[in-house]
Amino acid sequence: MTKQQTQFIKGIALLFMVWGHLFASPEITNKLQSLISIGGIPFESLICRGMGPVDFFLVVGGYGLFYLYRKGDDKYFFLRIFKLYIHYWIILIFFVPLVIIIGHKTFVLSFLQIFYEFTGLHASWDPPAWFLLPYSLLSLSHKKIFYLVDKINWKFAMPILYVLSFLMAVLLHLYGSTVINSNPLLSTPIVFVEFLFPFSFGAYACKYDIFTKLKDFIINRKIHTLYVVLSLIVLFAFRCFFNTSAGHSLYVILFICFFVMIPINNSKTNYLWIILEKIGKQSMGMWLIHFFIYAYLFDGVIYNLKSPMIIFVAVVSISYACSLAINVLTNIIISKLRFLK
Repeated sequence: MTKQQTQFIKGIALLFMVWGHLFASPEITNKLQSLISIGGIPFESLICRGMGPVDFFLVVGGYGLFYLYRKGDDKYFFLRIFKLYIHYWIILIFFVPLVIIIGHKTFVLSFLQIFYEFTGLHASWDPPAWFLLPYSLLSLSHKKIFYLVDKINWKFAMPILYVLSFLMAVLLHLYGSTVINSNPLLSTPIVFVEFLFPFSFGAYACKYDIFTKLKDFIINRKIHTLYVVLSLIVLFAFRCFFNTSAGHSLYVILFICFFVMIPINNSKTNYLWIILEKIGKQSMGMWLIHFFIYAYLFDGVIYNLKSPMIIFVAVVSISYACSLAINVLTNIIISKLRFLK
Protein backbone atom coordinates (compact mmCIF):
# COMPACT_ATOMS: atom_id res chain seq x y z
CA MET A 1 0.00 0.00 0.00
CA THR A 2 1.49 3.31 -1.08
CA LYS A 3 1.58 6.47 1.02
CA GLN A 4 -0.90 7.99 -1.42
CA GLN A 5 -3.31 5.11 -0.88
CA THR A 6 -3.11 5.58 2.90
CA GLN A 7 -4.11 9.22 2.40
CA PHE A 8 -7.06 8.12 0.27
CA ILE A 9 -8.20 5.69 2.97
CA LYS A 10 -7.87 8.33 5.68
CA GLY A 11 -9.86 10.68 3.47
CA ILE A 12 -12.64 8.11 3.09
CA ALA A 13 -12.60 7.40 6.84
CA LEU A 14 -12.89 11.10 7.63
CA LEU A 15 -15.81 11.57 5.24
CA PHE A 16 -17.49 8.48 6.72
CA MET A 17 -17.02 9.89 10.20
CA VAL A 18 -18.51 13.30 9.42
CA TRP A 19 -21.48 11.75 7.62
CA GLY A 20 -22.04 9.31 10.48
CA HIS A 21 -21.93 12.00 13.14
CA LEU A 22 -24.33 14.18 11.18
CA PHE A 23 -26.93 11.64 10.10
CA ALA A 24 -26.67 8.45 12.19
CA SER A 25 -29.78 9.39 14.17
CA PRO A 26 -33.06 8.78 12.28
CA GLU A 27 -34.66 11.36 14.57
CA ILE A 28 -32.49 13.99 12.87
CA THR A 29 -32.68 12.74 9.29
CA ASN A 30 -36.47 12.36 9.48
CA LYS A 31 -36.62 16.16 9.73
CA LEU A 32 -34.46 16.60 6.61
CA GLN A 33 -35.10 16.11 2.92
CA SER A 34 -34.27 12.42 2.91
CA LEU A 35 -33.94 10.65 -0.44
CA ILE A 36 -35.80 7.52 0.60
CA SER A 37 -36.65 5.43 3.65
CA ILE A 38 -35.94 1.70 3.79
CA GLY A 39 -37.71 -0.27 6.48
CA GLY A 40 -38.69 3.00 8.11
CA ILE A 41 -35.05 4.14 8.34
CA PRO A 42 -33.95 7.15 6.23
CA PHE A 43 -31.35 6.18 3.64
CA GLU A 44 -28.89 8.74 5.03
CA SER A 45 -29.02 7.02 8.43
CA LEU A 46 -29.00 3.49 7.06
CA ILE A 47 -25.71 3.92 5.20
CA CYS A 48 -24.03 5.14 8.40
CA ARG A 49 -23.83 1.46 9.42
CA GLY A 50 -21.08 0.95 6.87
CA MET A 51 -19.14 4.04 7.89
CA GLY A 52 -17.50 3.35 11.27
CA PRO A 53 -14.21 5.19 10.68
CA VAL A 54 -12.02 4.24 13.66
CA ASP A 55 -10.84 0.87 12.35
CA PHE A 56 -9.81 2.46 9.04
CA PHE A 57 -7.40 4.74 10.89
CA LEU A 58 -6.16 1.85 13.05
CA VAL A 59 -5.37 -0.40 10.08
CA VAL A 60 -3.58 2.40 8.25
CA GLY A 61 -1.76 3.43 11.45
CA GLY A 62 -0.57 -0.12 12.13
CA TYR A 63 0.56 -0.48 8.53
CA GLY A 64 2.55 2.77 8.58
CA LEU A 65 4.18 2.15 11.95
CA PHE A 66 5.24 -1.38 11.00
CA TYR A 67 6.74 -0.03 7.79
CA LEU A 68 8.88 2.37 9.85
CA TYR A 69 9.58 -0.32 12.46
CA ARG A 70 10.90 -2.69 9.81
CA LYS A 71 13.10 0.04 8.37
CA GLY A 72 14.36 1.02 11.82
CA ASP A 73 13.12 4.54 11.11
CA ASP A 74 10.64 4.88 13.99
CA LYS A 75 12.89 6.31 16.70
CA TYR A 76 11.08 9.67 16.62
CA PHE A 77 7.60 8.25 17.15
CA PHE A 78 7.35 9.85 20.62
CA LEU A 79 7.89 13.30 19.11
CA ARG A 80 5.24 12.60 16.47
CA ILE A 81 2.70 11.81 19.21
CA PHE A 82 3.72 14.94 21.12
CA LYS A 83 3.20 17.02 17.97
CA LEU A 84 -0.23 15.43 17.58
CA TYR A 85 -1.12 16.50 21.11
CA ILE A 86 0.16 20.03 20.49
CA HIS A 87 -2.19 20.11 17.49
CA TYR A 88 -5.06 18.94 19.71
CA TRP A 89 -4.26 21.45 22.47
CA ILE A 90 -4.21 24.34 19.99
CA ILE A 91 -7.64 23.26 18.71
CA LEU A 92 -9.01 23.22 22.26
CA ILE A 93 -7.43 26.56 23.19
CA PHE A 94 -8.81 28.18 20.03
CA PHE A 95 -12.27 26.63 19.76
CA VAL A 96 -13.43 26.32 23.39
CA PRO A 97 -13.32 30.11 24.07
CA LEU A 98 -14.83 30.71 20.61
CA VAL A 99 -17.72 28.39 21.41
CA ILE A 100 -18.26 30.05 24.80
CA ILE A 101 -18.28 33.55 23.27
CA ILE A 102 -20.07 32.93 19.96
CA GLY A 103 -21.96 29.71 20.56
CA HIS A 104 -22.98 30.68 24.11
CA LYS A 105 -22.16 27.19 25.37
CA THR A 106 -20.81 26.30 28.79
CA PHE A 107 -18.13 23.76 29.68
CA VAL A 108 -17.08 22.18 32.96
CA LEU A 109 -13.81 23.96 33.75
CA SER A 110 -12.67 22.23 36.92
CA PHE A 111 -8.98 21.34 37.26
CA LEU A 112 -9.78 17.63 36.97
CA GLN A 113 -11.90 18.13 33.85
CA ILE A 114 -9.22 20.28 32.20
CA PHE A 115 -6.72 17.50 32.96
CA TYR A 116 -9.07 14.92 31.45
CA GLU A 117 -9.62 17.02 28.32
CA PHE A 118 -5.98 17.87 27.64
CA THR A 119 -4.79 14.29 28.17
CA GLY A 120 -7.72 12.79 26.28
CA LEU A 121 -8.71 10.64 29.27
CA HIS A 122 -12.30 11.85 29.06
CA ALA A 123 -13.09 14.11 26.10
CA SER A 124 -16.41 15.82 26.78
CA TRP A 125 -15.58 19.19 25.25
CA ASP A 126 -14.70 17.57 21.93
CA PRO A 127 -16.23 14.05 22.08
CA PRO A 128 -14.59 12.72 18.86
CA ALA A 129 -11.22 13.18 20.61
CA TRP A 130 -11.95 10.05 22.70
CA PHE A 131 -9.92 8.20 20.05
CA LEU A 132 -6.77 10.22 20.63
CA LEU A 133 -5.41 8.71 23.86
CA PRO A 134 -5.86 4.99 23.06
CA TYR A 135 -4.43 5.55 19.58
CA SER A 136 -1.46 7.41 21.06
CA LEU A 137 -0.88 4.60 23.56
CA LEU A 138 -0.95 2.08 20.72
CA SER A 139 1.57 4.14 18.79
CA LEU A 140 3.84 4.56 21.82
CA SER A 141 3.80 0.82 22.52
CA HIS A 142 3.96 -0.37 18.91
CA LYS A 143 7.52 -1.72 19.22
CA LYS A 144 6.57 -3.98 22.12
CA ILE A 145 3.36 -5.07 20.38
CA PHE A 146 5.16 -5.98 17.14
CA TYR A 147 7.99 -7.70 19.04
CA LEU A 148 5.56 -9.83 21.09
CA VAL A 149 3.41 -10.76 18.09
CA ASP A 150 6.59 -11.68 16.20
CA LYS A 151 7.55 -14.01 19.07
CA ILE A 152 4.12 -15.60 19.25
CA ASN A 153 3.79 -15.94 15.45
CA TRP A 154 1.60 -13.51 13.54
CA LYS A 155 -0.75 -16.09 12.01
CA PHE A 156 -1.40 -17.57 15.45
CA ALA A 157 -1.64 -14.20 17.22
CA MET A 158 -4.18 -12.56 14.90
CA PRO A 159 -7.14 -14.85 15.85
CA ILE A 160 -6.27 -14.35 19.54
CA LEU A 161 -6.26 -10.57 19.10
CA TYR A 162 -9.57 -10.75 17.25
CA VAL A 163 -11.19 -12.68 20.11
CA LEU A 164 -9.82 -10.21 22.66
CA SER A 165 -11.08 -7.30 20.54
CA PHE A 166 -14.50 -8.94 20.26
CA LEU A 167 -14.74 -9.50 24.02
CA MET A 168 -13.85 -5.85 24.71
CA ALA A 169 -16.49 -4.74 22.18
CA VAL A 170 -19.07 -6.91 24.01
CA LEU A 171 -18.08 -5.36 27.35
CA LEU A 172 -18.46 -1.86 25.91
CA HIS A 173 -21.82 -2.76 24.37
CA LEU A 174 -23.18 -4.18 27.62
CA TYR A 175 -21.65 -1.87 30.20
CA GLY A 176 -20.23 1.10 28.28
CA SER A 177 -22.96 3.62 28.95
CA THR A 178 -23.58 2.53 32.55
CA VAL A 179 -20.15 1.70 34.00
CA ILE A 180 -17.16 1.85 31.66
CA ASN A 181 -17.37 5.15 29.77
CA SER A 182 -17.73 7.23 32.93
CA ASN A 183 -14.47 5.82 34.32
CA PRO A 184 -11.52 6.76 32.05
CA LEU A 185 -9.11 4.57 34.00
CA LEU A 186 -11.33 1.63 33.09
CA SER A 187 -12.39 2.59 29.57
CA THR A 188 -8.89 3.41 28.26
CA PRO A 189 -7.35 -0.08 28.75
CA ILE A 190 -10.51 -1.75 27.44
CA VAL A 191 -10.50 0.38 24.29
CA PHE A 192 -6.74 -0.18 23.93
CA VAL A 193 -7.25 -3.96 23.84
CA GLU A 194 -10.22 -3.56 21.48
CA PHE A 195 -7.99 -1.59 19.09
CA LEU A 196 -5.22 -4.21 19.04
CA PHE A 197 -6.72 -6.39 16.31
CA PRO A 198 -7.24 -3.80 13.50
CA PHE A 199 -3.98 -2.05 14.45
CA SER A 200 -2.05 -5.34 14.36
CA PHE A 201 -3.72 -6.40 11.13
CA GLY A 202 -2.33 -3.26 9.49
CA ALA A 203 1.12 -4.34 10.65
CA TYR A 204 0.44 -7.92 9.50
CA ALA A 205 -0.58 -6.67 6.04
CA CYS A 206 2.66 -4.70 5.81
CA LYS A 207 4.85 -7.56 7.03
CA TYR A 208 3.44 -10.03 4.49
CA ASP A 209 2.81 -7.43 1.76
CA ILE A 210 -0.83 -8.48 1.50
CA PHE A 211 -2.10 -5.42 -0.35
CA THR A 212 0.56 -5.65 -3.06
CA LYS A 213 -0.22 -9.35 -3.53
CA LEU A 214 -3.90 -8.54 -3.92
CA LYS A 215 -3.17 -5.90 -6.52
CA ASP A 216 -0.85 -8.29 -8.40
CA PHE A 217 -3.61 -10.93 -8.28
CA ILE A 218 -6.04 -8.51 -9.98
CA ILE A 219 -3.46 -7.63 -12.65
CA ASN A 220 -2.39 -11.22 -13.33
CA ARG A 221 -5.96 -12.48 -13.56
CA LYS A 222 -6.91 -9.45 -15.67
CA ILE A 223 -9.95 -8.74 -13.50
CA HIS A 224 -11.72 -5.59 -14.64
CA THR A 225 -11.79 -2.67 -12.21
CA LEU A 226 -15.58 -2.53 -12.53
CA TYR A 227 -15.87 -5.94 -10.81
CA VAL A 228 -13.71 -4.72 -7.91
CA VAL A 229 -15.80 -1.55 -7.52
CA LEU A 230 -19.04 -3.56 -7.66
CA SER A 231 -17.68 -5.95 -5.02
CA LEU A 232 -16.88 -2.98 -2.80
CA ILE A 233 -20.41 -1.60 -3.24
CA VAL A 234 -21.96 -5.00 -2.44
CA LEU A 235 -19.77 -5.30 0.67
CA PHE A 236 -20.85 -1.83 1.81
CA ALA A 237 -24.53 -2.61 1.17
CA PHE A 238 -24.25 -5.93 3.02
CA ARG A 239 -22.77 -4.13 6.02
CA CYS A 240 -25.59 -1.58 6.01
CA PHE A 241 -28.33 -4.22 6.04
CA PHE A 242 -26.62 -6.71 8.37
CA ASN A 243 -25.41 -4.44 11.12
CA THR A 244 -23.38 -6.09 13.87
CA SER A 245 -20.47 -4.60 15.79
CA ALA A 246 -18.84 -8.04 16.07
CA GLY A 247 -17.78 -8.07 12.43
CA HIS A 248 -16.97 -4.41 11.88
CA SER A 249 -13.17 -4.73 11.96
CA LEU A 250 -13.36 -7.63 9.48
CA TYR A 251 -15.61 -5.53 7.26
CA VAL A 252 -13.10 -2.65 7.33
CA ILE A 253 -10.25 -5.01 6.44
CA LEU A 254 -12.22 -6.35 3.46
CA PHE A 255 -13.16 -2.80 2.44
CA ILE A 256 -9.51 -1.73 2.42
CA CYS A 257 -8.48 -4.89 0.56
CA PHE A 258 -10.98 -4.16 -2.22
CA PHE A 259 -10.10 -0.47 -2.26
CA VAL A 260 -6.35 -0.95 -2.74
CA MET A 261 -7.09 -3.15 -5.75
CA ILE A 262 -8.63 -0.17 -7.58
CA PRO A 263 -6.08 1.42 -9.96
CA ILE A 264 -5.21 5.02 -9.13
CA ASN A 265 -5.66 7.59 -11.87
CA ASN A 266 -3.12 10.33 -11.13
CA SER A 267 -4.53 12.66 -13.75
CA LYS A 268 -4.83 16.25 -12.53
CA THR A 269 -8.44 16.23 -13.73
CA ASN A 270 -9.41 13.24 -11.59
CA TYR A 271 -10.97 15.31 -8.84
CA LEU A 272 -12.14 12.37 -6.72
CA TRP A 273 -8.58 11.21 -6.00
CA ILE A 274 -7.40 14.80 -5.53
CA ILE A 275 -10.16 15.55 -3.00
CA LEU A 276 -9.61 12.30 -1.09
CA GLU A 277 -5.88 12.90 -0.85
CA LYS A 278 -6.27 16.49 0.34
CA ILE A 279 -8.84 15.50 2.96
CA GLY A 280 -6.66 12.56 4.00
CA LYS A 281 -3.77 14.91 4.71
CA GLN A 282 -6.04 17.03 6.93
CA SER A 283 -7.96 14.10 8.40
CA MET A 284 -6.73 14.29 11.99
CA GLY A 285 -7.33 18.03 12.23
CA MET A 286 -10.79 17.70 10.68
CA TRP A 287 -11.54 14.80 13.03
CA LEU A 288 -10.86 17.04 16.03
CA ILE A 289 -12.52 20.18 14.62
CA HIS A 290 -15.75 19.13 12.89
CA PHE A 291 -17.74 18.63 16.12
CA PHE A 292 -17.13 22.25 17.12
CA ILE A 293 -18.51 23.30 13.74
CA TYR A 294 -21.80 21.41 13.57
CA ALA A 295 -22.60 20.84 17.26
CA TYR A 296 -21.49 24.13 18.82
CA LEU A 297 -20.86 27.05 16.48
CA PHE A 298 -23.52 26.37 13.83
CA ASP A 299 -25.85 23.99 15.64
CA GLY A 300 -28.84 26.27 15.15
CA VAL A 301 -28.11 26.76 11.47
CA ILE A 302 -26.56 23.67 9.95
CA TYR A 303 -29.63 21.39 9.96
CA ASN A 304 -31.84 24.22 8.71
CA LEU A 305 -30.16 23.70 5.34
CA LYS A 306 -32.42 20.62 5.12
CA SER A 307 -30.52 18.88 2.32
CA PRO A 308 -28.18 16.20 3.80
CA MET A 309 -25.69 16.62 0.96
CA ILE A 310 -25.51 20.40 1.38
CA ILE A 311 -25.13 20.01 5.15
CA PHE A 312 -22.37 17.44 4.65
CA VAL A 313 -20.44 19.52 2.12
CA ALA A 314 -20.75 22.62 4.33
CA VAL A 315 -19.38 20.87 7.44
CA VAL A 316 -16.57 19.18 5.52
CA SER A 317 -15.59 22.44 3.78
CA ILE A 318 -15.57 24.56 6.95
CA SER A 319 -13.70 21.84 8.88
CA TYR A 320 -11.13 21.56 6.09
CA ALA A 321 -10.53 25.32 6.00
CA CYS A 322 -10.20 25.45 9.80
CA SER A 323 -7.83 22.48 9.77
CA LEU A 324 -5.59 24.20 7.23
CA ALA A 325 -5.44 27.33 9.39
CA ILE A 326 -4.75 25.34 12.58
CA ASN A 327 -2.01 23.41 10.78
CA VAL A 328 -0.26 26.66 9.84
CA LEU A 329 -0.42 27.84 13.46
CA THR A 330 0.74 24.45 14.77
CA ASN A 331 3.71 24.37 12.41
CA ILE A 332 4.75 27.87 13.48
CA ILE A 333 4.64 26.89 17.16
CA ILE A 334 6.46 23.59 16.60
CA SER A 335 9.16 25.39 14.59
CA LYS A 336 9.86 27.51 17.68
CA LEU A 337 10.36 24.44 19.88
CA ARG A 338 13.89 23.25 19.25
CA PHE A 339 13.47 19.82 20.86
CA LEU A 340 10.73 18.96 18.34
CA LYS A 341 12.91 19.61 15.30
